[in-house]
Amino acid sequence: MKLFCDITPLIGSLAGIGMYTKNLLQGIHRQAPEIEFHSGLRTLDKTWIHKFQMDFQTVYGFPVKIHHKYLPGRLTGKPGSLLARFLNFHAADYDVVHMTASLCPIWMNMDSFHNAVFTVHDMYAFHDDLPLNSSWYEKSIRASLPGQLKEAAAVITVSEYSKQEILRYIDIPEKKICIIPNIVQWNPSDNSWKNSLILQKYTLNQSPFFLAVSTLRPHKNYANLIRGYRKFQQSNDFHGEKLVIVGFRQPDDGEVYDLIQTTPGIIHLSGVPEPDLKMLYHSAVGFFLISWMEGFGIPLLEAMSCGTPSCYSQGTSLSEIGRNSAFSVPPADVDAIAKQFARFADGGPEI
Repeated sequence: MKLFCDITPLIGSLAGIGMYTKNLLQGIHRQAPEIEFHSGLRTLDKTWIHKFQMDFQTVYGFPVKIHHKYLPGRLTGKPGSLLARFLNFHAADYDVVHMTASLCPIWMNMDSFHNAVFTVHDMYAFHDDLPLNSSWYEKSIRASLPGQLKEAAAVITVSEYSKQEILRYIDIPEKKICIIPNIVQWNPSDNSWKNSLILQKYTLNQSPFFLAVSTLRPHKNYANLIRGYRKFQQSNDFHGEKLVIVGFRQPDDGEVYDLIQTTPGIIHLSGVPEPDLKMLYHSAVGFFLISWMEGFGIPLLEAMSCGTPSCYSQGTSLSEIGRNSAFSVPPADVDAIAKQFARFADGGPEI
């Protein structure tokens, strides 16, 4: 069986969709090692293609064949020829074509979607009430995704919330959508995180701290999280607790980053290895994920799996994860967020 999989999310730093793609490929290989993996990269540079194939084999333990045409991804940033951009991708060359990052990229001119499976993680691009939602990328999703999903063989999504969002914005049969939730991929036998030097490395061994993990994108609502933390700092409940934010910054995250830089007590980290991240989860007095919207919310699941008291935003997929096992706040209510900081800091019996 030949499977073509969009591995764009594996290029660069792995965020939620990158982790999904990584776990998907590894899971498929474990269950069906006879499957032949194919993919494409947005480059015609054979040196880069060879290097990526070698790195892929080293990291994932099985090979991937790179299609010879100009296909989705971002590796070198070098544009291919105009002809290469518009060459049709023949889906019929494969048994299954899986788009892992919601959209078939606009530079990938597919001749058919009859054997295509799309994983749609969220419908962020369709929310005109969310910040920074008017870029060319969001516009291309709004223009292209409805037609692609209507023609696709199947649609995978990661939560009931995301399924209802898809049905709200796109007229496709409900039976075409399959919900497959994400899971935590911690290795239970890996105790490398149990190392006190990890906290010392990040200067977190002297005072308690709260934790937030996600990219710094505006819809993650860090602005209100930081406002809540500032309000908590001004209360009698504050005793020097830090706020650790783990997440990659993108060029247009300037407003959030400015808040981080100008708020005493906040430590921003990126590129944290998995053992270190797990130690941070276990050591935090409280975890926050209070996004305006989430398709799933893997960090909340990770925090809860480590037994960390957690707080999530109401009205999103996070309610499916947190339910009665975590605290919830309205994402716009700064006072409620500040009170949750105080509750975690107190560590009373309800925690």
